[in-house]
Amino acid sequence: MNTFIYGTGNPAKLVHMKQMLAPLDVKIIGLQETGIAIPEADESGSTPLENARIKALTYYSVLKHPVFACDSGLYIDGLPDDEQPGVHVRRVNGKWLSDSEMVAHYAAVAKRLGGRAVARYRNAICLIMRDGEIYEYFAENIASNSFYIVDTPHEKRVEGFPLDCLSVDIQTGEYYYNTAESRSGDDSGQTNGFRAFFERVLENGGGNKPQTKEVPAMRKVLFDRRSPCLQPVLDAICRHNHRTLVLWALEYAQELTCRFEERYAQETRPRAALEAARAWSRGAIKMPQAQQAILAAHRAAAELEDDRVYCALAHAVGQAVSTVHVETHAIGGPMYALTALALTGGQEAVQAECTHICERLAFWENADTGGQPWAAFLLREKPNKEQLLRDREREQ
Repeated sequence: MNTFIYGTGNPAKLVHMKQMLAPLDVKIIGLQETGIAIPEADESGSTPLENARIKALTYYSVLKHPVFACDSGLYIDGLPDDEQPGVHVRRVNGKWLSDSEMVAHYAAVAKRLGGRAVARYRNAICLIMRDGEIYEYFAENIASNSFYIVDTPHEKRVEGFPLDCLSVDIQTGEYYYNTAESRSGDDSGQTNGFRAFFERVLENGGGNKPQTKEVPAMRKVLFDRRSPCLQPVLDAICRHNHRTLVLWALEYAQELTCRFEERYAQETRPRAALEAARAWSRGAIKMPQAQQAILAAHRAAAELEDDRVYCALAHAVGQAVSTVHVETHAIGGPMYALTALALTGGQEAVQAECTHICERLAFWENADTGGQPWAAFLLREKPNKEQLLRDREREQ
């Protein structure tokens, strides 16, 4: 039996994960069961996948045992982009909310939107088997079904799942607590998605032998924020403002798209994601529309599971164009692009790519962009979140 450590201290989430994976030949234990002092992970990512990765890397650095972390983001129809909870479900205006405070806050949001609003959780998982072997998954089949968040809470509460008491089934109009399952356990599709993730990892060796084949539909990357060759790139990303990074990232995504199309000219989803991101940066479309195109590019990558190089390139496009959302996405494009190069050109090609990236970032820093149209959210002056993430990591 394979033992995996689930990076959570939330008893309800641990029980839920054990239930989902019960049919598999795995043992799931929580952080507290390890008996090891674990540093608190800095969940400063801007997407569920980024936070899952940050947590998994933090826990693995101490445990050195197969460990996985999950994260989710809440998205509510009717809220503008800059008010979407996303990964900051518990943090509102800089304050960490208790369960009861979350109920009060989101009940007020529902009331503001007419008494109820359609919502959905998007989930991600990052599993680290050993040094250099990381599996990530962020797809629709591990997302929750859509449901209503309402302004009147149910009297029942479950610690760790505070919003269940505000969750109503769209089809029946019933609180989930009045049906057979709660919001945290009603999604059979989500259960199947998580189960399939672990089945594929187990097929790949389960951590007991070297990896022998690519795991389908998962993002296996050979580089991360700690990779030495990426430190100059991260230094450059931290120096620039968001708009400069967007200009560079869109240009880089164009390069990556052209590389991808050399083999898969008929696959249009990466280019569609690039065009959507360009429109998003100008304010011509909103985040949900751009997100759909970006997720489609990642689905295109997942469908190329047998072609590791071009799978990585498609993911690289999706990551690069997501820089429009937040600076911490900027490094994602290079991570996947370098993975593609490492599989074909070796270390010299990787180093040359890093040099090229730094040179183009320097170009855009000094470019005259006075006539460039920008979406309103990109005109706001704010701290570079990649730099903030780096500062927090150094403090730990």
